[in-house]
Amino acid sequence: MAPRVHTILQRKQVEAALPLCRARPEEPQDRLEMNHFLHNLFEDESAARDLQRSLSRRGRRQDRSRAELRERIEELEGDVGYLSLILASVLCKLDERGVLDPRELGAIMKELDLIDGKQDGQLDTDVLRDVTNEAMSDPPVQSEGDQAQGR
Repeated sequence: MAPRVHTILQRKQVEAALPLCRARPEEPQDRLEMNHFLHNLFEDESAARDLQRSLSRRGRRQDRSRAELRERIEELEGDVGYLSLILASVLCKLDERGVLDPRELGAIMKELDLIDGKQDGQLDTDVLRDVTNEAMSDPPVQSEGDQAQGR
């Protein structure tokens, strides 16, 4: 077979095998097929072994990255749940004391929901940061009681 044709055939075989490499086969049969393919693809067994080692290292790195991402997602979900609990507790206490009526809260939420230009039941955290940064840079607002006491 002419060298150019052989190279084209090898390239086609590699392209056909790429999905298997990306999928990181877990089944032993898939791994055996991959090993067989690699040995057939390369006449030089050391090149096949080098490629197998490289693919194996890449797979282990990807597995570690996935595990780290899953762990971080679990941490963030826990944080969101904790903050939700705190917020719900504060809202209940404000309602009990008559400081904030749930209907008022709903109206405020609808108004704030539109600040970022989307009515989606969420507030872009950048908008919240802008509001809090602005509030922190302004001098504190005194309540009527503080003004009466001269604070």
